Amino acid sequence: MPLYQTKTIASILEPVAQQVSKLIILHEEGEDGNAMPDLEVPVVAVSKAVANLVRVGRDTINNSQDMKMKSEMPKSLAGIEKAAESLAQASTSLKSDPFSQVGRDHLIEGSRGILQGTTAMLICFDASQVRKLCRDCKKVLDYLAISEVIETMEDLVQFVKDLSPCLSKVSHDVEERQNDLLNPPQRESLGLHLEQIKTLAPILICSMKIFIQILNQEGTGTDEAIENRNYLAKRMHDEISEVMKILEESAQSDGSVRVVNGVSGLNLSEMTFHEVTKKINQILGSNYVEGQINHQTVQHIVELGYKLSESFDGKIKNEIIDSCNELDQLKHQHQHGNSLNDPRVRQTLTKAIQKLEGTINEAVINRIIEDMADITSPLKQFTDAVLSQEALARKNDIVEQKENYLKQFSGRLSKTANICAFANARNKRRSDSLLHLSSQVQKLTPQLVNAGTIKITYPESKAADENFENLRKHYAAGVQTVRDFCDEAIDIKTFLKQTSEHIQTSIITC
Repeated sequence: MPLYQTKTIASILEPVAQQVSKLIILHEEGEDGNAMPDLEVPVVAVSKAVANLVRVGRDTINNSQDMKMKSEMPKSLAGIEKAAESLAQASTSLKSDPFSQVGRDHLIEGSRGILQGTTAMLICFDASQVRKLCRDCKKVLDYLAISEVIETMEDLVQFVKDLSPCLSKVSHDVEERQNDLLNPPQRESLGLHLEQIKTLAPILICSMKIFIQILNQEGTGTDEAIENRNYLAKRMHDEISEVMKILEESAQSDGSVRVVNGVSGLNLSEMTFHEVTKKINQILGSNYVEGQINHQTVQHIVELGYKLSESFDGKIKNEIIDSCNELDQLKHQHQHGNSLNDPRVRQTLTKAIQKLEGTINEAVINRIIEDMADITSPLKQFTDAVLSQEALARKNDIVEQKENYLKQFSGRLSKTANICAFANARNKRRSDSLLHLSSQVQKLTPQLVNAGTIKITYPESKAADENFENLRKHYAAGVQTVRDFCDEAIDIKTFLKQTSEHIQTSIITC
């Protein structure tokens, strides 16, 4: 991770870094015993640029209401000015004595000081912009809190008028931030949450509308309408809160990584099973292992395998446990001394890890094929039941049956997606996204059922129709995205092989 996080900062720092690099090269040439050239022209150019940078910085401070930036940025500007003075002193010293050690020291001190000060100033300004954007997000959250007390159409119209410009500004600014970020996972996550916010906003308004209509008619279905509204308001609140969290992370400049589980520079607890095994296999296959992994690392893989086995039953569970036991036994056999430096030991461990990985991979893919082969029928059957022209008593029985089928499907889908996220996701950010999406599908299911109940109760209501259709489409999109994420995470060759076997089994069964 770079010290800075945005393309904007990079574009400003690049020319500064180029100028500083030229001065550092001159310093290195001086260290080799060469006479230093006259630095007056490049130093004057740098000094002018610094003066302009400091002026812009002070104007920014004066025009800002951000007290944290007002406190921190002057330190950066003072550092830049001090560095510029060192450059001026270097130019004067080296002009009178091209071999001056003092002049060369001032040169390197000033060059590095300008680059460090400029970087600190830009990061400080960037953090201030992020805080401003988070304050705008907070305004949207404040408006969402009001949604629970709106009970008339007049209040709803005013609510939309107040919320729309604020939400539009946040959407625009977050999208700009997303495009400016250098970190791909952060860009992706911001995009996912922003898309959810844009989708949920009109659905929330529609749910508020049907609630008001039912309330004014003093009809049945008020409880279901309140649940719909509150769920959607909370979903928007959660999505915006996640956006704020990512924005704050994107303004952090510390790219350090912790060292745990015996792998230098990596935090295995922050990695999926797929990531861990891939990294460990790479290290075991290299010529240099010492200091990179130890037997604690192998134990971590074993523990992940045992944990994953709990998500399965019967033969598959036993196969995963057997593979874990095999790897655990090898670990105990070779846990003394520097056995991992022995190529034969590494090869044996690699085979055992690959066997465990393959067993888990096949088990996950098998679950995906079983639970996600048909992701449209449960929703279609429930929708058809809600919209059917059956007599009410008969219709309610059919809807209840299809409702239970839909809930069971959502439960299986979410559980399988969670297993895939933990085991097969390509990185932690993708894993978190899949866990988030599968959770939303499960939570959305009862709200879709509520919308169906309202639709049945008010078959002629346009608002009830829109509310049901909105939630139906939202559910369908969520299920599709979950399956897309799972498909992306699995090995395609194994998937095609097991799919073919399932088809053959189905043919034989028929």
